[in-house]
Amino acid sequence: MAEIYLDADVDAVFAVYLRGAGNLVLITAELGRRRAYDEEQLAFAAQRGLILVTHNADDYLLLQRAWRHWADRWSVDPRPVHAGILAVPQVLDNRIAPMAQAINEFIRSGVSLQNRYYVWIPGRDWVQKG
Repeated sequence: MAEIYLDADVDAVFAVYLRGAGNLVLITAELGRRRAYDEEQLAFAAQRGLILVTHNADDYLLLQRAWRHWADRWSVDPRPVHAGILAVPQVLDNRIAPMAQAINEFIRSGVSLQNRYYVWIPGRDWVQKG
């Protein structure tokens, strides 16, 4: 079972499919966090060990780079940890189930997500960035 946090821009229908696959899924709207800034969403997920799923690929790529480089630059020890960031494209309603399945399969594949950022690119699968 994975523990997942859906960013405010991710349709809550994703949670239905991800929960159906046996995952614990928290949704920003259910927690009253829809208006939180992206950096606050990442900090919330990191503090709770939740994998963050978002549609904001560019914004979270910037946050991922800052997360990695600032810890090095400022010699932060121990290094801050997040459970992983997965950026997926916005899809039509009839593509939510397959996209949720792709998320679930990737999480369960055993690939290390800790402090990593992956983007789903159609035709290329998951690509690590940042």
